[in-house]
Amino acid sequence: MKRALAMGFAVSSFVPSLAAAQEAAPARNESEEVAEATGGSVAVSALLGYGFGTVHNQSDFYRASYGVRIGYTFATPVYLGFTLVRYQGPESPAQEVDAFGADVEIGYDFSAGPFTLRPHLGLGVLCPIYSSSGAADGGSAIIPRVVPGLLAIYPVGVVTLVAEARYAAAHAQATCGALLLLGSVCVAF
Repeated sequence: MKRALAMGFAVSSFVPSLAAAQEAAPARNESEEVAEATGGSVAVSALLGYGFGTVHNQSDFYRASYGVRIGYTFATPVYLGFTLVRYQGPESPAQEVDAFGADVEIGYDFSAGPFTLRPHLGLGVLCPIYSSSGAADGGSAIIPRVVPGLLAIYPVGVVTLVAEARYAAAHAQATCGALLLLGSVCVAF
């Protein structure tokens, strides 16, 4: 009888401590819960930033940048996504230059406290479009490029804030390269 009472006391004291341990578990954001329930999550981001670099020896080519990113983070946490960015190039009375960059990206998410860090590698193309007052000076090009980058991801409720630095390196008739600093607001589902 004493033994049964001792076992009952041990079990009853263990149950409250288990409940307290579950309550003390760190809070998780909504996208982590979705990723765990489905094995992964889809995220859509609006991008805004500025670039510093050259194309065909034209400095400050990238300048103001905006675009969209869509991607999928697997449960492993490998990331696979697509980014489309428009770069507003310099304007002059004689010529206006804009460009579009399209990249397929693969990355891996690391937890760093409240942040998630994602180094990634993008492969894609840069499409500069030249328009000018003289029809012979206009035109466009398709330039293959490699885009390594690093994202810092911070969840804030149902949205996620992202800061990104990426380097776009391409080789055409002249070497093209740029440091791009982008910020984004992301929604995961």
